[in-house]
Amino acid sequence: MVGKGTKTFDPKVDVALSELRVLQTTYRKLLDEVGNMQSYIQSLVDTQKRMTHIFGELALRDPKLSSDYTMNAETQKVVVKNAEQLLGAISFFASSLKTLCDKTMQDCLDTAKKYEYARLQYDTYRTEHEQVIQSGTSNSSKSMEIKTKFEAKKKSYEQWKADVVIKLQFLEENRNKVVHRQLLLFHNATAAFFSGNQQQLETILTQFSIQLRKPNAEPPSWLEK
Repeated sequence: MVGKGTKTFDPKVDVALSELRVLQTTYRKLLDEVGNMQSYIQSLVDTQKRMTHIFGELALRDPKLSSDYTMNAETQKVVVKNAEQLLGAISFFASSLKTLCDKTMQDCLDTAKKYEYARLQYDTYRTEHEQVIQSGTSNSSKSMEIKTKFEAKKKSYEQWKADVVIKLQFLEENRNKVVHRQLLLFHNATAAFFSGNQQQLETILTQFSIQLRKPNAEPPSWLEK
C-alpha cells in the first residue's frame, strides 16, 4: 500500500522544515569555524604567556635593558588578559548557539520526523479508503475496518502536524531572540578586542554575566551548568 496515491503536502509547514534543516546545517558550519577561531586565539594566548616569561627572564639577565624587557612583558600580559576575555565571550556565544542548534532545533526536527511518518501512514490509509469508496463496497466489515484505521491515522497526522506548527512558531521566536543577542555579543567582543578596548571587553563580560574559568580549574559538573 505504501507509495500508492498522492502525497499530502502542506506548503507552509514543509517549506519551513526544509529551511530549518538548511539553517541547522549552516549553523553547524559556523560553529566549526568558531571552534577554529578559539583554537587560534588559544594558541596565541599560550605563545604570549611564554613570551611574557621569557621577557621577564631577560629583564633579570640583562639589567641595562631591563625596563624595555619589562615593558614588553607587561604589554603581553595585557594582551593575554584581553584574549582570555575574548575567548570567554566566544565560548559563551558558541555554547548558546550549540544549544539552539543541537537541542532546540533538533527537538523540532525530531518531532518533524514523527509528523512525516504519521503523514505517510495517513496517506496510505487515505488512499485505501478512497479505493474502497470508489469500489462501492463501503458498507462491508472490511471497509468499515479500513475507515476506522483511516480516521485514526488522520487524527494522528493532524496532531503531529499541530505539534510541529507549534514548535516551529516557538523556535522562530526563540531563535530570533537568542541569535540576535549572541551576534551582538560576538560582534562587540571581537571589535573591542581587536581595537584594544580592554574596558569595553570587561563591560561586555559583565553585561552578559560571563565568568572566565580560572587556570587549571576543574570543569563544572553537569549539575552546575
